[in-house]
Amino acid sequence: MDSSSTAAVLFCDVVGSTARAARLGDRVADEQRRELFELFECCVEAGGGETVKTLGDGVMAVFASTIGALECAVKMHAGAADLEPEDPLQLRIGVSIGEVLGEHGDWFGTPVVEAARLCDAAADGSTLAHAMVASLAGSRGEDFDFVAAGQRRLKGLPEPVPVVEVSGCESAGAELLVVPRPGDGSGAQHQPGAAPHHDLHSVSVPPEKTSHPGRVRSFLVLGALVMLVAGAGAVWATGDDPNPPGDGNEGDLDAAPAVGVEGDSVPVGYTPVVDSFECGENISLNLPTARCGILEVPESRAEAESSTISVYYVMVPARGEPSADPVVLVGFNEHIDRTPLSEVADVYALNVRGFDVEHHDDFDCPALRSAYEVLFAEGAWDPAGLTGASDAAAQCAEAVAASGRSLNGYNWTEVALDIRDLAVAESLGRINVVTEGYMTLAAVELARSNPALVNTLVLTNPVAPGVSPLAEAPRSAALKLDHLDVLCSADPPCAGSFGDLRRLFDTSVDRFRSAPTVVSTHSLDGEGPYEVLLDDIRMGAALATSMRASAQIGLVPASIRGASPDLLAGVGINDEMNAYVSESASAAAHLSFVCSYDAGPVRVAETISASGSYVIGAAGSPILGLCDNWPVESSYEPLSQDLPPEVPVLVAEGGFSDAAVNDWGERLTEASDSAVLLRFDTLSDDLNHDPPKCLADMRNGFIEDPLSVSGTAECERESPEIDWVTMPS
Repeated sequence: MDSSSTAAVLFCDVVGSTARAARLGDRVADEQRRELFELFECCVEAGGGETVKTLGDGVMAVFASTIGALECAVKMHAGAADLEPEDPLQLRIGVSIGEVLGEHGDWFGTPVVEAARLCDAAADGSTLAHAMVASLAGSRGEDFDFVAAGQRRLKGLPEPVPVVEVSGCESAGAELLVVPRPGDGSGAQHQPGAAPHHDLHSVSVPPEKTSHPGRVRSFLVLGALVMLVAGAGAVWATGDDPNPPGDGNEGDLDAAPAVGVEGDSVPVGYTPVVDSFECGENISLNLPTARCGILEVPESRAEAESSTISVYYVMVPARGEPSADPVVLVGFNEHIDRTPLSEVADVYALNVRGFDVEHHDDFDCPALRSAYEVLFAEGAWDPAGLTGASDAAAQCAEAVAASGRSLNGYNWTEVALDIRDLAVAESLGRINVVTEGYMTLAAVELARSNPALVNTLVLTNPVAPGVSPLAEAPRSAALKLDHLDVLCSADPPCAGSFGDLRRLFDTSVDRFRSAPTVVSTHSLDGEGPYEVLLDDIRMGAALATSMRASAQIGLVPASIRGASPDLLAGVGINDEMNAYVSESASAAAHLSFVCSYDAGPVRVAETISASGSYVIGAAGSPILGLCDNWPVESSYEPLSQDLPPEVPVLVAEGGFSDAAVNDWGERLTEASDSAVLLRFDTLSDDLNHDPPKCLADMRNGFIEDPLSVSGTAECERESPEIDWVTMPS
């Protein structure tokens, strides 16, 4: 279906192509042109884009990501020059961004015209972009130089356009790598435990390629790209080995206990097994020293007759002689190919069970996908829709059981034991565990039950033991809105443009509460269209989602005032889409993680809610009905036990993360001399994605010697300034 979407548009043209063809002759020129277009296609795909069409000796492409378009431009320039070093090709590239209309495989709108005209105006070997591109790149654009090039009058446009010249090092477009999942190149998967209305960013890095780039939805408010969610429904990029050894689907592990670190728990009744396989091309080329492996363990250690499963990992050796114990990394927002942790230690990046290609077909829930489409259209609290979703969960549970899977195998206690078993099978000795978000629950459980194994914990935006962000979603979003208001009030242009943000938001919520409307929209990943009832619940969910991307925080006030209903609705259904509806969702794994931990706190929160209204986030609307029909044992009580004070822990919080609105980090530092807390007021859930350099250095120093860390206050001041997008009041 044709649709209007926010996209970055790129036009590229070869300089002097006609003269070059005459000089080289037709045969050589044709061969060079084929190589050039192969290069263009690779660059577009690497940036997560889509080639729309070829134009003589150039191309038009669209991207969901501003950074993806810029990385593509850098790669195009460098690759074209390398094709013929003695007679290097030069390109002209233009980039713009905004709302475009897709029709019959082509794209139309002002950004398309701007990008084409900027390409025409660019100097040989250069890239010109609309100044909005530089603004939206934000802190993620640090690998690029943006030089103001004034206002340009472009043919066909009535007003001058602010322009920047863009340059960047070739590494700005380098491939980003993570733990491989053999057998699938799509990289489509999401974080465990990230159910509706929570941080769906997970353990590792951006996708190799997104879905239809022009469909990735963001808020466009008076020309500003708003609420572009970084890390929501984040994805594993993968190696591409199609045939890993073993399928991990059936059979028993050796019924003999393995040897663990003295004083810790050990595997009982089985021996964890590791096996190596050839890494995919992406990892092999960029990390030639990496080793890819499979950890084979029981699906459910609590069940005597459990089949085995494979949990994938990649090992990256330290860049020099290791100065710290090995690191086990369990987190979806850490770039394994460039993690600073490998400066001091061998790094083992471990996948999370249930969120890989091996389980995808078994853990898909088509009935639940259909039930959520009803909830989208009828509202998050529609009684008939909730009943339908609950019934769909029961159908899904029966199907998973019939496939031979154990629903009880997917919880944070099992993840903790996966970490332990990896350490045992690889004979790692003491380890440092680095993780974030919900995976904190597994890390704390590991440290509590295996104190001799864990040297340090390094936690980013942790979910505290005994806390469910799903139950706290309304309070959390309200506190983050207050924090946004404080920071905006301290900036005169922002304060003058928006005034009291809480009042502004309440006005918007009241409007949709009193006059809910059904709109047709796509998800942020381009799936749809869906009919969505936009009401106060969806408006609150959109706000919560919008504050997860650090680079977009400065755009949130403008989106509260003026985002279009269809874009609000698209962002408002984002979490349900990623957890249960998307074709890449591992819905059964999500439900097992959520129902084994979060269901109890959500039920309590609903019971004590004085108003009975979850205006911000619709936190518990379908969860309890789903979990009533999801037969898993609760792990909430054991996972609610706190971290022993003797375990060294470094906690880093983004001011707009869920971690920032509880006091767990403060309590840890009060209880222990070996606990360190850093809070970055202007950053959010993606703090691990691109941390301040001082934090990266501090993490390395901490795992080398937990008692040597200093300078936290100075590091906290490195939290970047927010680039506010203002508008007339």
